Amino acid sequence: MFVALVFAPREASAQPVEDGTSAEWTYWLGAGGGYRKAYSGPTALDGRIGVFSVGAEFTVRLGTLANPSGYGGSYEWRLGPWTQTCLGSAFGLQEAGLILTFTQVDHAQWGTFDVRAGGGYGVVDGIAMPHLTLTASGGVRSFWGRYGNRRDLLKMLPAFGSVMRLYGTTRLRPELSSPWEVTFGLEVEPTFLLPPYSWGRLGGAHPW
Repeated sequence: MFVALVFAPREASAQPVEDGTSAEWTYWLGAGGGYRKAYSGPTALDGRIGVFSVGAEFTVRLGTLANPSGYGGSYEWRLGPWTQTCLGSAFGLQEAGLILTFTQVDHAQWGTFDVRAGGGYGVVDGIAMPHLTLTASGGVRSFWGRYGNRRDLLKMLPAFGSVMRLYGTTRLRPELSSPWEVTFGLEVEPTFLLPPYSWGRLGGAHPW
């Protein structure tokens, strides 16, 4: 079903608006699980973990690449800051960094892909320490401001949109002897699941 949504068709009459969509932002709620190998000292933190997160990102357009087929519009690179708070199995983390996004201006027919890199600080089983983090994700995004429904005044402001994506994250804690954990899960901006419903919006194309 996820693949079918990504390849959802779009109506020929819907044209993307490239002006005024340079700056975009969204937030997400996430849930997932994985495995943590923290260290082999007197307080071992090994084992399966669950994680819940809330985060936000702000990106601007770095540039576009020509699409020989023309379908979906130009390929697009985006870059900007992100931050999130994670709570899980005996830990709490605050993280921030940069996100690089690869998508298309009109309809990302192959999906949207992101890489988030950064660092953070948190408490794991009562031990406070810094860490590094790297996340790769893939899914769909729907930003209404790309399709001509924003008034001139609103075009001056960052456009709000929705995302739904699968992710994989690894965290490294340099202060520990075996400092890693890996988690996988789903991130979604909640209004993405609310009306109005359309195959186009759920597939990352025009929302009507």
